[in-house]
Amino acid sequence: MSVLKTLFTLTAIVSIIFIGFGDQFLPKPLNTYSRNSRDAINQRLLGLFDGETKPKEGSIIDKVHKNSNPDAYFDKSLKEAERKSGQSPQP
Repeated sequence: MSVLKTLFTLTAIVSIIFIGFGDQFLPKPLNTYSRNSRDAINQRLLGLFDGETKPKEGSIIDKVHKNSNPDAYFDKSLKEAERKSGQSPQP
């Protein structure tokens, strides 16, 4: 088990060095792979935390974003639901 732990630790360290700094000291074909790997990881991470993502067209979030007043959207949705169910609106 100790050998497996050591091998995993060594692989993790080499991977971090390759991705983080490989483009600075590795020869030509390897430094390109290192840079491309780092760029791909950066794009994935930025995609996870991107504040400019757009909600899917037609989703409830999209409808709220398109409406300038979320309270008015809620009131309209509530009235529509009450109308469909046949209940009168509550004061």
